[in-house]
Amino acid sequence: MRAVIDRAPWLRFPSNSLRVKTLLRRQKQEGWLWLLKELLQERKSWLTHWSFLWVIPAGILIAFSLAHILAPLTTGSFDKLQTTWQAQLTITSLSFIVLIFLLDQIYRSQYQEGVMQDFLAAARAMPVIYFSLFTGGIMAYAYFQLSRETTTAFATDVIFFLFVGTITSIGYVYYRVARLIFYDPKDEFMQQEIERGIDRKVDTDARQRIANNIPRETLPDYAQLQSDSHSVSQRTDLYTADEIDTIGHAADVNLSTLIQAFNEVEASPDEGTDPEDIQLLLNVELGQKLVAGVPVLSVNTRNGATIDVPRRVGEVLAQAITCSDSHPFDTGEDQIDRNLDYINDSCKQAINNLNSSGLRRHMEFYTDILQYVTHSPIASSSTSTGIIDRIHREFYHIFDAAADTGNAELINTIRAQTFHICLRYHLQGEKTLFDKFLGLYTNYYKVLTSQSGNSTDDLVHGFLVSIENLQTRLTAELGRAETEDEVNEVAANIQSWYEVLEDVFRHSIDLGDAKTFNNVWSLGEDEFILADPRRSSPNIYELQRQVEEADADEERDQLQTRLDAYNEKERVIGLFREEFEHLQFIAAARAFLAFKKGELPEDAFASMFDDSISNSLVSISKLSEIYLRLRQNPQIVSLLKWESEDSDVFKDVQTSLPATHTWLKEFYCMLCLLLLNPDDYPGDDIAPDDNPLTELDVTKQAYPGFQETLDELDEDVFNRLPVADEQLDQFEKRKELLRSLDTQMQDILEQREEDRIIEAALDPEKVENYKDSYVSQFVDSFTLRQALIDLDWWTQDELDNPDAIPPSGYRRWYPKQPFIEDQRVDYVQHLDTNIASHVTAVIERMLDECNPYLTAETVSSHDAVPDRVAELCAGKNPVALIAGRYRPRLAIRNSDAFDPDYVESGHCIGGFQYTDDQPTVPVYSEPEMEPDILLLTEPTTQPEFTERSESDAPVDIKITATDRELMREVKGDEEYEALSDDDIRDLLQRVRMQIEYRLTVDISDDIGIRISIEES
Repeated sequence: MRAVIDRAPWLRFPSNSLRVKTLLRRQKQEGWLWLLKELLQERKSWLTHWSFLWVIPAGILIAFSLAHILAPLTTGSFDKLQTTWQAQLTITSLSFIVLIFLLDQIYRSQYQEGVMQDFLAAARAMPVIYFSLFTGGIMAYAYFQLSRETTTAFATDVIFFLFVGTITSIGYVYYRVARLIFYDPKDEFMQQEIERGIDRKVDTDARQRIANNIPRETLPDYAQLQSDSHSVSQRTDLYTADEIDTIGHAADVNLSTLIQAFNEVEASPDEGTDPEDIQLLLNVELGQKLVAGVPVLSVNTRNGATIDVPRRVGEVLAQAITCSDSHPFDTGEDQIDRNLDYINDSCKQAINNLNSSGLRRHMEFYTDILQYVTHSPIASSSTSTGIIDRIHREFYHIFDAAADTGNAELINTIRAQTFHICLRYHLQGEKTLFDKFLGLYTNYYKVLTSQSGNSTDDLVHGFLVSIENLQTRLTAELGRAETEDEVNEVAANIQSWYEVLEDVFRHSIDLGDAKTFNNVWSLGEDEFILADPRRSSPNIYELQRQVEEADADEERDQLQTRLDAYNEKERVIGLFREEFEHLQFIAAARAFLAFKKGELPEDAFASMFDDSISNSLVSISKLSEIYLRLRQNPQIVSLLKWESEDSDVFKDVQTSLPATHTWLKEFYCMLCLLLLNPDDYPGDDIAPDDNPLTELDVTKQAYPGFQETLDELDEDVFNRLPVADEQLDQFEKRKELLRSLDTQMQDILEQREEDRIIEAALDPEKVENYKDSYVSQFVDSFTLRQALIDLDWWTQDELDNPDAIPPSGYRRWYPKQPFIEDQRVDYVQHLDTNIASHVTAVIERMLDECNPYLTAETVSSHDAVPDRVAELCAGKNPVALIAGRYRPRLAIRNSDAFDPDYVESGHCIGGFQYTDDQPTVPVYSEPEMEPDILLLTEPTTQPEFTERSESDAPVDIKITATDRELMREVKGDEEYEALSDDDIRDLLQRVRMQIEYRLTVDISDDIGIRISIEES
């Protein structure tokens, strides 16, 4: 009984068992059929050791039923019964021979989780043996109990049918055994076991989610599972697994007892502790393995809360949790791991035996398992990722082992399986998995080139053929795509293919493999013939005409969808062609860098240069177009990869090299020197039309300039280039010629940029944004204005006559670039400085007009300011205190009379309580004010500060594009006529900016006191 309780702990508390509640909840979700399957053992168990439970009752039922229906089939004869019993014994002994044979087969086979049981179940031997033994027992009983007088026809019929059943079943077993021997389905059973393990893992994950949800719903508010806690509060472990003797797998949890333990903890906080500051954390999940030191119950505390947990809590918690030595459920992990190990061992054995067909068969199991995983409910889970990663690693290790043998058939088998996996994932739209297994090609190449042998070149060639075949299939899929989404899906995989090509380029340079470099160089050229919409039927132009001529809306929509796909194909094909040119340029430059540093043999670089580089980069215009386009917007090529010497197979660990753009520019300049002929430029003055650089469509900002790089070019390296001698002479002349062309190009680009700015129209949105920003910051910076508004001394009015009131502000020529649509470069406008100067000028003018109505006071030091202000406030009726510069403002804020919590408006920084029986004076900070302190007092007649503007904004801002008429208007005829062409061109690149602020002051009485600090 004890053993039964240990195996099924829920029998002690069925109504509060977490395990039972989980089972019942799954039954509600899945139905009764699922519960029946869950409670019964697996099918193979019912065909092996548990088969006696059904075969014996079924045999009795069939035999007695037939005897009853067909009676009398035989006459009652004791002699027949004796003969039948003897034959039964003989046949039964033969059945044991079959069992011994099967057991011997199992013994001689490598053990695999569940596979041997599948093999025995497929033979159907155990049910037949149980049936034979049972029928033998029935016949023995009849032989010893019956006599000639008591033997009946019915008994003889039953014995006869039992005997016939024995013969038939044993014959069926012989058939099954022969079939198993001839077809050997153990590998198929192995794959089925892995799939069952995956299904069991899915079932385990579903059970675990439900088992975790039940405590979430059951536990009180102050308790939760530790896996749900993301708190950064102070955590204290109350009990660990070894302290309460809960070592092992959590087989079940008594929820009622668990809640009792929590209630005892809740009642134990120290006096004055808020219960809401305590959160209990349970670190127990069904099936979880608890080891010594692992916390079972913890507590999160906040705000200095403390808790003293009674010893009884641990005892109750130990009673609530039942642990077992083994996992309470079959998670399927052992099935998966052991059978995957068997496949891996079988692959290695096939490699050792040079058995390519066996290797292919076992690698196909990997392929089928990958297919099963990606279509199972765990496809996006960590379990799926773990299985896929494991198979991915095994592919690499298997290839490494096959490469060591140098056997072409083995290597081609692995490469073919990788090809089929990549193609399958592409067709299924599994982009991540496609990229993962496509990346194996790079590692395969590195492994192959690390081998020594006569067949290495052939193996690498086969590797490149496989890559090319994959490219052909991807290109064909691109050609068949009918919608934009389909085009983009295929294009994403083609981009990954180019990344593999890039890696092979990089490694071929590192390895000095000129043959592979040259083959890859030509691999990406003219590759989109099958997908080019201009070559398809109908082509893109015919399809566009069909769209225009279509009458029915539905037909037009279908044709338009197809046309959109064609346009997208044309775009991505153009992108891939450009990016492959970028890739070629970078690979050539990287090879040159390795050649320059002595890392690449001269003969290898000569082969690369003669067969590939010199045949593609044949003109300065094309060379410059590729280089400048690459600098501006590389979309596929990863420049970061080319700044690393190598990367780990799985970790992408990189070692730094010089910045990519440095050696790209140097290579560009070297090629330009080779392509330039000083004899083609006899004179000193080069016409712009003769400069090949001027044909480039590049902006001033994007053009890199080559002066510094030309200074660093090494003539010795140039002379080592594998070209004809006539191309290597006149190094200095070639360099100076390129320098002149570059200087001229920079001057032309400067002029183009100036022309662009001159011709560009002002962007109304940018002009308005500047005005809004200026006005907003002006108002925020002008604190004195806000103080006067709070005192109701400030008014606003329209400006009727601008000339009647002198403005504060400025009129100036300002760069036009920030206000045009295509700005290209950021321009720092220094708004803060300009506005601060403007506000300072306005305040100075205001105070100059207010001076007659302000009393002047002087204090000896900054520390004396608060006391003097308090004395002056006592004799006046203060309404506001304006603090100017930093030190007097700091003295006010540090005084005891200052109240930082006082808020009169959103702009004041506090209040000044100069005496207890008087109102607090609001304090404002105005850093732009020259007086140290301005104390405003209540006048007899309220003053008026009137702000006047032509618009609703307090500041009038006008920004006008400059033309010749505006120059003449602003400067006058005489000054305008004196301007040079360069001066006029400079002004045309500017705008005329007018920022004006107008204010009138009307004061008749004293309004306050100016307090200054004596200079020390």
